[in-house]
Amino acid sequence: MKRYRWVIIAVVLALGLVVVAVGVGGFALGDIMSVKAMTVQRATPHQLAEAMKDDRFYSDYRKSAVLVGGTVASVGRRDGHLIVGFQTDSSYGASCDLGAATAAPRVGQTFTVLTLGQAAERLPAAVLLRDCVVP
Repeated sequence: MKRYRWVIIAVVLALGLVVVAVGVGGFALGDIMSVKAMTVQRATPHQLAEAMKDDRFYSDYRKSAVLVGGTVASVGRRDGHLIVGFQTDSSYGASCDLGAATAAPRVGQTFTVLTLGQAAERLPAAVLLRDCVVP
């Protein structure tokens, strides 16, 4: 048994390296494919609110980075996060979570953010865009 000990160790290590290589390769390939499929869409807060209201938000924006520009209707903090509400002509609202941002826009100001559609959250009468950044 001692004679084959190093052979067994070498085979186990080789199999371990193959498993790691396949895992890393699969992760990298999945990352590349997800970025290839992603698009950037421009949308107004009204369009996003209507899409959520009509239950088509995720089918329209799930695979997109969304560039949203509109007029600020409200600015507030919730659980340490800066939340900016946009004006919409919809019965649904649209707001954006800017995280721990310290610089806040003013009500009435035109404001543009970038977010991922898949990160949006459905609220009872609004869409909350998560992880927004100012481009």
